[in-house]
Amino acid sequence: MVWTEIDVDRLLTDADLRHAASKTFGIATERVQVVSSLVSDITALDPRISLVVEHWRQPGDFPERVAFVMWDGDLLEMIGTKEDSTESYALLTALASYLKASIIAPDSEPSPYTGLLIEPSGNVYRVEFDEAAIDGPDGISLPDKTQWVHAPELSHLPQRHLLPS
Repeated sequence: MVWTEIDVDRLLTDADLRHAASKTFGIATERVQVVSSLVSDITALDPRISLVVEHWRQPGDFPERVAFVMWDGDLLEMIGTKEDSTESYALLTALASYLKASIIAPDSEPSPYTGLLIEPSGNVYRVEFDEAAIDGPDGISLPDKTQWVHAPELSHLPQRHLLPS
């Protein structure tokens, strides 16, 4: 089951993703498989894998798109299934910190043109994108910083809120 997809403001290596996912979810790096395509890269999955991280390049200010697929029912149960839960936001904040990158993550709004900008420092902002900034050929671009709305209720959540060290 796909947990969430994020956009990242820098290009990442497989090692970056494996390390950040391992730290964020509290699992061994050997239990994380990083692929560029779920369809072509997974033929026979090692039964020890708990999390598959798919990533690909895209144009714009956030050149990396990353999807997290929970392969292990126990891991999925630990994090829950609601993208807009405090636990999910805490995990996303931890992920931005471990990646040392700003990320755009889904928010609880039904609109595809809103999201959360999560900085590695733990600051979280609600952002609204122009339709062309999402659907256009130039990829995702952030609106002017004066249009960001600080979300103090989501900022600086404890990074290990859900999972033990």
